[in-house]
Amino acid sequence: MFDSQNHLLALATVMGTLGGFQNQPKWFAALSKYSLWQILMGTVLVYQGGGGQNLFYSLMVSLVFYIVVTISNQIFFTQEDGGSHLLIAKSQPVTDETSVQAPPETFFTGY
Repeated sequence: MFDSQNHLLALATVMGTLGGFQNQPKWFAALSKYSLWQILMGTVLVYQGGGGQNLFYSLMVSLVFYIVVTISNQIFFTQEDGGSHLLIAKSQPVTDETSVQAPPETFFTGY
């Protein structure tokens, strides 16, 4: 189905969704909290880059990459008892608003 596509170029392009660029406008950052927007922006990036301007292929690469990144956010490595252990996080329901910690007000900026 996608035999004629350059998978390596598409993967290199979609990795750009991980960031490292200038700050985005606040409206864009607000939309970026939604999965659908993240997948759409990944699709646009792959389409114009390594997707060979194939919309369906670009969407599939972006969707698979989104799933892999989402799953990998649940995997952690810990060091206990002198050895390394793989830990897969389990989501726990929040029972009340007091158990949710607010992010710190200030961040170290290196200055």
